Amino acid sequence: MTKQQKDRLSLHFWMWVLEFVNTEASYGEDLRIIKEEFYLPMQAAGLLTQDQLLVVFSNIQELIDLNESFLEYLQEEIDQAFEQVVFLGSGFPSLWAVMSYFVPLALLAWRLQLCL
Repeated sequence: MTKQQKDRLSLHFWMWVLEFVNTEASYGEDLRIIKEEFYLPMQAAGLLTQDQLLVVFSNIQELIDLNESFLEYLQEEIDQAFEQVVFLGSGFPSLWAVMSYFVPLALLAWRLQLCL
């Protein structure tokens, strides 16, 4: 593999990481909107009984908490990876230097999605 191919692969990898983190952040924001714009107003107005609210929004806070924890973990791992990487001449970190950090994260995210 040429240096240019490695640089391009590294760039694509970091674009994937950024997209993954942005998707998780967007999902968390959607969960907070659901809670604040639907759950809490319905609860305050008494539109549904507490049992009905629990059926519809049974684990909304748990999902929000899990998402926040996961995003914090991702950010810590990204920060740690950047401390350990070897940068190529073009300024992009070496894919091979950081792959060991993100493959487990991708597997964890996949497993979490299967659980939800």
